Amino acid sequence: MFGVLIFGILSDKYGRRKPWLFAYIVGGVIALMSGFVGSYEEYIALRFAMGLLNGGGGLITYVLSTESIGRSYRGLAGTWQQAFYAVGYVLLDFEAYFIRDWRTLTIVSILPSFIVLLVFKSIPESPRWLASQGRITEAENILRKIEKENGSHKNEVIFLKTETNRDTKTSQYGIIDLFTHKSVCVITVIMMLIWCVNSMVYYGLALNVKNLGGSVYINFALASLIELPSFVVTQFLLSRLGRRRSLFCFLLGASVSCFLCMLLQLQGRGRNVTAISITALIGRFCISASFAVIYVYSSELYPTVVRNAGMGISSLSARIGGIVAPFIVLLGEHRTSLPMFVFACTALFAAMAGLKLRETQGKPMPETFEELEDSSHSRRSKSNGDP
Repeated sequence: MFGVLIFGILSDKYGRRKPWLFAYIVGGVIALMSGFVGSYEEYIALRFAMGLLNGGGGLITYVLSTESIGRSYRGLAGTWQQAFYAVGYVLLDFEAYFIRDWRTLTIVSILPSFIVLLVFKSIPESPRWLASQGRITEAENILRKIEKENGSHKNEVIFLKTETNRDTKTSQYGIIDLFTHKSVCVITVIMMLIWCVNSMVYYGLALNVKNLGGSVYINFALASLIELPSFVVTQFLLSRLGRRRSLFCFLLGASVSCFLCMLLQLQGRGRNVTAISITALIGRFCISASFAVIYVYSSELYPTVVRNAGMGISSLSARIGGIVAPFIVLLGEHRTSLPMFVFACTALFAAMAGLKLRETQGKPMPETFEELEDSSHSRRSKSNGDP
């Protein structure tokens, strides 16, 4: 929670690449150290620091990659980045099944993070961030290099040069600006709600496997594997329905699945173990797809000057949802069906709230508050029938 907020601000002010490298390298070292501690207090202190760095670094990774990609590929790249989270969950389940010693598991699970040391030199700074800082030549050089490596030599004027006369230094903006500009404020409030609910339901379903019956390891592995096909469906719907309607469909699907699971639990868990597991898996499928959509959708809604701050405050809300999730799951100790009831209601509310946002499919990412205001005004004019 603290990581996404702090690094969201840092990456808007100092660029995406340097904070990203710091977060991943230092975070990996701290996580490795946590496997050798001598007391519980030392362990939780190091895990807190690791969570701060890992959460912030993960957010920057997404923003850095999507800002370097054209609009026709943003949905594809954004969706499949989420697939690697699912792969990580499956690997974690596999490791935890065979490695029961927590120290060994801690060390083994963190080793893949150091792969970043092999590739960091090939990762450039975000051209969009450089352009927003007035560093047009650097931004253009990066895009020309990408163009050359892709085998294209169009030599046409890059659109970023039109931004040279704009004073859009991101150092002028911060978290407060997300709430003082009307159009961005509406986006921020709705996205905070959706991210919070999405995370709460996502982690709630992951933790609630103990209330489903059967093997915890098998249920966790199946819930992780079901995410992979969800990204295929996500990509298909994003190109057909757009961002807003896809988000609504997936959140509604999660709500209905949780509600059906609740009804089956009320009938008696012992008689419906398979049916309960299937409905819970469908819920995990839908909420995972929804998570993939909101990453893409959020990055396209916020203007470049506050994109990382906007993603940071949204992700902060998600961490609040993640903190609340275990306590909702604990309600199952009093009544098994209660967690699913809460998840069903909150997912439905978030689905309805998302319909208030504008569609972004096939549209350029706004660079400034002015561009966002212009697009919002244009949308209102069309809805009112103005020419």
